[in-house]
Amino acid sequence: MGCRCSRCCGCAKRASQDPNGRVLKPSAPDLKKAELMDSSTTGEANRKRDAEEAEAAAEGYKTPDNKAKRPKWAPQTLHDFLHTHGQGLSNLQHLEEQLRNNGVHELHTLVRLAETPSQLESLCKNFCKIDEGDTQLLKKLLTTDAARDQKRGDLADWLGRHGLLHLEEQLQKVSLPDRREGIFTLDDARQLQAMLRTQSRQDRDDCLSAIVHPVDRCRFSDLLGSIPPRQSDKTFRIVSDRIYDSMSFDRELFSFIDTPQVQRLRRLKQLGACHLVYPGAVHTRFEHSLGVAYLSKIAFENLVMKSGVSVTDVEVQRLVRLLQIAGVCHDLGHGPYSHTFEHAFVHRHLGLKEWCHEDMSLKLFEYLIDNNTTAGEVIDALNGRTTVKEMIEGIDPTQHRVVGDHPIFALERAAYDIVNNKRNGLDTDKMDYLQRDASTSPNSLPKYNPGRLLRFATVMPDGEICYNSKEVPAVAELVQTRFRLFKILYTHRKTLAFEAMKTDALFQASKALGLRRIIEEKDCEGYLHLTDNIDDIIRQRQDSFCDPGIQRAKELFRRIDCRNIYRFVAEYVFDKKEDIQLCENLGVDELNELIAKGAGVCPSDIVVDMSKIHHGSKDKNPLDFVGFYTETAGEGGVPYAVKIEGEAEKRNLISGAHTKSRWQELRLLVLIKEQDENKFDAVQNAFNSILRHKLHVTDAMVVGQRTPMSATPHQRTPEIGRLPLHPHAQEQRPTDLLPPVRTHDGQFRQASS
Repeated sequence: MGCRCSRCCGCAKRASQDPNGRVLKPSAPDLKKAELMDSSTTGEANRKRDAEEAEAAAEGYKTPDNKAKRPKWAPQTLHDFLHTHGQGLSNLQHLEEQLRNNGVHELHTLVRLAETPSQLESLCKNFCKIDEGDTQLLKKLLTTDAARDQKRGDLADWLGRHGLLHLEEQLQKVSLPDRREGIFTLDDARQLQAMLRTQSRQDRDDCLSAIVHPVDRCRFSDLLGSIPPRQSDKTFRIVSDRIYDSMSFDRELFSFIDTPQVQRLRRLKQLGACHLVYPGAVHTRFEHSLGVAYLSKIAFENLVMKSGVSVTDVEVQRLVRLLQIAGVCHDLGHGPYSHTFEHAFVHRHLGLKEWCHEDMSLKLFEYLIDNNTTAGEVIDALNGRTTVKEMIEGIDPTQHRVVGDHPIFALERAAYDIVNNKRNGLDTDKMDYLQRDASTSPNSLPKYNPGRLLRFATVMPDGEICYNSKEVPAVAELVQTRFRLFKILYTHRKTLAFEAMKTDALFQASKALGLRRIIEEKDCEGYLHLTDNIDDIIRQRQDSFCDPGIQRAKELFRRIDCRNIYRFVAEYVFDKKEDIQLCENLGVDELNELIAKGAGVCPSDIVVDMSKIHHGSKDKNPLDFVGFYTETAGEGGVPYAVKIEGEAEKRNLISGAHTKSRWQELRLLVLIKEQDENKFDAVQNAFNSILRHKLHVTDAMVVGQRTPMSATPHQRTPEIGRLPLHPHAQEQRPTDLLPPVRTHDGQFRQASS
């Protein structure tokens, strides 16, 4: 018959494993050994005892004379305790009525009260009116024999209810730290569970084989995993949050949170320079990282419960801890000014095209666990260095294929898609920042709540996270919210101007600060000081008279403080695939050169920004990469999930949820650094010409104000709006572009031609 559990990593279906504990293939010798053991005398005796217990339970524990009989594993009752210890001693039987009249009906209540002697004495003296002699005797018995019997009764009750009562004697021989000889209690089982949680699967199997018979090993392992951990105020901490109200974390996670590498995230704004346009956009990457850790735990535990696996399972608890660590550490590699630091400063100004913040995050994670002893001990106990790095980086859908039938193997694969999902981008990182960034201006920005979507997610046997087919609109809303936030918030034209100024200032000061060396060599110690506080470091430098770069950087920061920012000249949005490709082939640097040459200005006088905005899957429909399922009734009416595989069926499912024909767009935006009207007009005309001749654009572009906003009202020229693309656009100036004139009543009106 083999092992009596359904888990394929057990003794009857024992599988050989690689060094990381992953199952590779069944082991024939172990199958043979399990079959022999199962047919042995010990196995037959165990099954016979279990059958007797089940039969006794079915009969209601009745004796031949039809009197109720307590099951073997039931703990001692209050009545039995008082009558047993009342013989030959002070007559304790009379205490039963007094205790019951005052609300004490169970022996374990007295045992708990005896742990605090003052409470027991108060009960006996003030309520039950028990004399001093009986009180002292009762206290003595409760703190010795009764407590031991009660704890052993709890263990026997726990084993007996799961058909493993015969293991009690074997467990009494287990050696654990700080355990009283001869007494193995339920608390000891919790300690054993915690000890096994820190070991690999192979080590756990070996340890359990030394404790219990191999036939019972897998059932006992599952039983250990079902013990709810004892919670107290010292096992978790509560963190207040603007999105989730309050978040609960295990205290061991703070061995990572309370490190210089993670605390550095407090000094990095999530949205870079957006706070200069939206004053409420001041939340940090620290808040976001805690939110991802919290949401990852919720998401994974929902998947676990849907799979029918206990949330307290040893492997589940290990994966939850690793996911929270990955959530906390996934943004360690970000620099100041959010993504602008990487794309504009590192790639364009420094020319380090291969550098990316994801690699720096992994580098800093290694640096964290190597330089913080407690964090290193925690991650090594969980055997999770490689796992956490793969969770942060994300893995290809073809990696780590599921090799077992038990749901835990599918959950292990799904865990890699929680923080960073390479299949379709639906991960807790995105779900958190969409909520958090929208809270910047809750009445004007699109909102999204992923709670419902997470509740209707499940894991398929191949490890893919799929969503109920009725949640197609919810998925479509998520990707649309991302697109709208990019359009409205992340690529706001004034935000881009502020970011360009900050990046230029950082580049001017980079030589004096040695930034190229830090970034190029991935110097973790130096990188810890690269935060948004670098603005103040540059402002406070006293060597500006020696270093012209520092002086120019200070001038740029002074302009930012006075809101004298780079001026928006014009922009154009491409949404056709061939136009986007043509624009990308030219590149930002070549466009900058062409515009500068056409306008007769220096290339450093203008800024060309090329922003690609899409729904998460570039030019493809993001819903094509999301798996959906329907529920089908199985045996006994129990529903189970079936993935929608057919191309036509899935196409019909998602066709009504999203009707866009183009899924990405590219925006070309031009800024000018100087407040010069002649240069402004020249750059605008040059950009107009390049759009018409190089990029074959025939419609209008959006142009900016000709006069700076700092000008007085009678000096301003109204915003041009859309400028027609024809060769003599500036010569054929429309009437509404003439300067306004003041009327006799002090008001301004548009001049007539």
